[in-house]
Amino acid sequence: MLQQLLAQAQHRAAAAEKEKAAAAVEAVAGPRFQIQTFNAISKVGLSKFGPEFMLSGDAGPLPDGVDAEPHAILLRSHKLQPDEVAPSVRAIARCGAGTNNIPIDAMTEAGVPVFNTPGANANSVKEMVLCGLLLASRGVVEGINHVNTKIVPESTDGHTQIAARIEKDKKQFVGGEIAGKTLAVLGLGNIGALVAESAIALGMDVIGYDPKISVDAAWRLPNTVKKTNSLEEVCEHHCRCHHLSQMASARPALGRRSPRRTTRRSTCRTSRASRTTPSTPRCSRR
Repeated sequence: MLQQLLAQAQHRAAAAEKEKAAAAVEAVAGPRFQIQTFNAISKVGLSKFGPEFMLSGDAGPLPDGVDAEPHAILLRSHKLQPDEVAPSVRAIARCGAGTNNIPIDAMTEAGVPVFNTPGANANSVKEMVLCGLLLASRGVVEGINHVNTKIVPESTDGHTQIAARIEKDKKQFVGGEIAGKTLAVLGLGNIGALVAESAIALGMDVIGYDPKISVDAAWRLPNTVKKTNSLEEVCEHHCRCHHLSQMASARPALGRRSPRRTTRRSTCRTSRASRTTPSTPRCSRR
């Protein structure tokens, strides 16, 4: 009985919401703004558009009888081509920080402004960085691959033998704790500041390098982040660099050919003990 009453209440609430939306649409006089979308844009974000807007593209088809005349484009990672931008488009918004997938020069010539949303996905990227840091420190992926490619194929006596082999081989992937290690964050914008804050909370020492840091970004940093003045100073910590790539402003300091991509966040991880060992840093780029 209680479930039936709850279901009826939910049905009435949904019907009332639908009637409210229909009334709002009818209240809008004249043509509405069309927003053409590429990629799967969050429904939470799209819901911010009121009844005076119509969504098209990947967000769904236009109503019957309505001509496609988009006034704005909303996209994420889609590589936008100039011929995909209709003459009716007045603005383009990128759901993210970078705009390298938008033909900026062509849009500038056409008088179409391009907007971005820096910091909108900063927390998500920060979590991915921390995930990669923990996976690398503990050899989690290597351990999984070892089980799938070595232990399971070589075991003929079922689960008991597999469990015993895992117990025997797990010391190969014990890794080390990240607490007490030093994390170097190259680029201290929205993402870098969040990574630094989280690393400190995990017990790490953090050094940072950003030759073009803004005042606002500096205020966001925890006061325990140690400033470095050059990439050479960062590498004096004898770190082993992971997914190190160069910011455009930092290229001359490296003194070597720049990789094609220059937008990824750069982090370095090193133990305190390694600082006292005079060795050449080993760097890997991707």
